[in-house]
Parts: sequence; C-alpha cells; structure tokens
Amino acid sequence: VRQLARQGRPVSDIYVIGLGDLIEGCDGHYAMQQASVTLDRRQQVKLVRRMLVEMLADWAHLPARMVVGCVPGNHGENRKNGKAYTSWEDNADLEVFEQAAEILAVNPDAYGHVRFAIPDGDLTLTLDVVGTVVGFAHGHQFNGTGIPLAKARSWWQSKMGARHPIGDAEVLCYGHFHHLQLLQDGPRTIMGAPSNDGGSRWYEEQGGNKTACGTLTFICEGGGWGDLAIL
Repeated sequence: VRQLARQGRPVSDIYVIGLGDLIEGCDGHYAMQQASVTLDRRQQVKLVRRMLVEMLADWAHLPARMVVGCVPGNHGENRKNGKAYTSWEDNADLEVFEQAAEILAVNPDAYGHVRFAIPDGDLTLTLDVVGTVVGFAHGHQFNGTGIPLAKARSWWQSKMGARHPIGDAEVLCYGHFHHLQLLQDGPRTIMGAPSNDGGSRWYEEQGGNKTACGTLTFICEGGGWGDLAIL
C-alpha cells in the first residue's frame, strides 16, 4: 500500500479475506493427523486469533478503509469419524473472525473504519471491491474431475446457472488446493491462492509438488484487476 502511494496510486480500500483452513484441526481430515499436530484445537484457535488481531491492528494504521471477510474451510469443521456433525456455520474459520471483530469493536476510535463481512447461511462470500465483483470460496465444495481450476470452473458455472450471488462475480478466489493457479475464462478470472503453511506432506506423497508459500494479493480498479503479487 505504501509502495503504491509513492507511485501516485493511493489505495482507498483494503480487503483482507480469509479463505479458510486457518487451523489444522485434530482429527478426521487426513491420515496420521492425531499424531502430527502440535497444538490442541483450543490452542490452534487462540494462536490464529492472536495473529489475526495483531495483523489487522497493524494494517488498520494504513491510510485506507478496511473490509475484513472470511469463508469456512473443511479443516475448520467440527468433525466426528471424518464427517462434520454440527452445522455448516459451526466452523473455526468463521469463529476467529467473529472474535477479532468483537475485539476491535471495543476501540471504535482506532478501528471504527474496519468493517467485517462474515457469511451466515452460505459457504461463500461475494463483495463489490471498488467496482469489481469478487467471489470467495474455500474450494472443498468443488466437485468433478481434472485439475483444481477445472473443478472451480465447473462449480462456478453451476452457481451462475442457479443465479447464486457468486455467479455474478467477475473474479473467483479460492484456497484449499495449496498452489497458485490462474485462469482467465473470457471476461472472468479464477484465482487459486497458495497456502502459507509450508506445504502438505499428504499432498506431496500423492504426487503433488511442494507449495511455494505466500499470500495472494491483487489490485481492483476501473472495473478490473491487476498487479497480482504473492507476498
């Protein structure tokens, strides 16, 4: 944001979106999970909450409005025998953002310009980002065959046919698959975000490559997007 300001391109709004799987969970997501996690579920949630609040509090000092959003991932689910047993919204990926919103709301003088968009009754989030409609989904709901981009494209097309709000988006962002992937499909763009966790041993053993870690960022302006960077 500061670099763009020095270039004469000031940023008016910052959108911070959590694409899910912020905690690892303790059981029911992959083989050997119980033996490989270091922290229990409460400790994982506490760690993510503290990191999230610290980052948002830091970024809130930048000269821009801030919108913070999130979508639920599969690792945030409460699972028993490998299946979620409560509800779609009973998810740690939403929980930590709700907690962060309540913490920042205590100090409206410092954080009154920070708004939160937390979905309820939907696994996706669709926002008008300075004139560009961007949809967000974790990606575990994508079905079909082929590479993740093909699954995302098929799922998104079905949402368009169902006249779901995310079907009106110009850009679709998803996580779940650990790797940066990009597809321009006519006037629409699909972006698969990389992970920040250093990669998945399970994914690698199944034939996948190591993940190049980072945070997906891009600029929306003039009804389009650009300046994609992995930070």
